Amino acid sequence: MLVSVAGTDVTEEGADKIYQRELKKVSRKFTHMRYHSFLMYFGVLKKLKWVETTGITEDSGIQDNYSNAPSRVYYRLTAAGKAAGDELWSNPLFTLYPENGANHKKVRPTKIRSYLKTIISSLVVLSVLVLSLWIQSPLKIWWASNE
Repeated sequence: MLVSVAGTDVTEEGADKIYQRELKKVSRKFTHMRYHSFLMYFGVLKKLKWVETTGITEDSGIQDNYSNAPSRVYYRLTAAGKAAGDELWSNPLFTLYPENGANHKKVRPTKIRSYLKTIISSLVVLSVLVLSLWIQSPLKIWWASNE
């Protein structure tokens, strides 16, 4: 089967080779799930009550060596989890904490300008204060700094 990509005919095998080549360019941290990341993600799903236990458990492989290890627990989607739309599922953490939103991703220039204005005005006030003290009594400041 031929597929036209950017005006060029590409076979399915060729498309797969292109896909694999491009996939290798993507950092591994974006394409492979780490265990801790999964635990955090699943914990958020539990807090949102989008998943629940089925009540079915079974022995896990780790129990062959460690009998006190927890059993495997099976989960299912809840009605709330099924009803949540794609936008909510795209980032469950923001769904759980909507007050955070995507603010951590960008620094607002208006906030930076506000901080800079505050710092500059404080420096101006401080320099005027020091200058006025120096003009009123330069010897007292000199004497205090040399003690």
